[in-house]
Amino acid sequence: MKNIIVINGPEGEDVPRLKASHQIYESGDRIIACRFNEPDLESTLQGDDYVNTAKVPRDTFENAYYSRHYVKPKQGVVLVTSDYHIDRASYIFEKILKKPIKKVSAPVYASKKLRLLEKLMKAYSALVLLFEPTETQYMRYRSAIAPLHNALQALLYRR
Repeated sequence: MKNIIVINGPEGEDVPRLKASHQIYESGDRIIACRFNEPDLESTLQGDDYVNTAKVPRDTFENAYYSRHYVKPKQGVVLVTSDYHIDRASYIFEKILKKPIKKVSAPVYASKKLRLLEKLMKAYSALVLLFEPTETQYMRYRSAIAPLHNALQALLYRR
């Protein structure tokens, strides 16, 4: 049994990510979706097998902080996101959840520029995580550096 965490993404990436999570799902697993709105895919799972986080995350850090409340502690964690995002996301989730993360990539189109910017975001993430911020500290910190963070996000997701 495992926790399958699915991170939402920019427009057009949610369906491939959710489909990838359904492909690895087995009875007894829990899918933790970080604020999706895909009723056709969501309706196939009910009850304790499927959780949609209550808060809307603005970034990968918040995905990790919000989803950790739903992770069953004695089960492993599988993270599902796009192939270009998986390295940075798994790094952030391992630091925040303090658990090893198995990676599953959903195939999506990503330009060379997008992949390069994702590497820049990973360096930025490593810098933030040096201080091992709590959720409250991160939210305060994020407010202080919001312009830089938002600029990187805008560059990252502009296609």
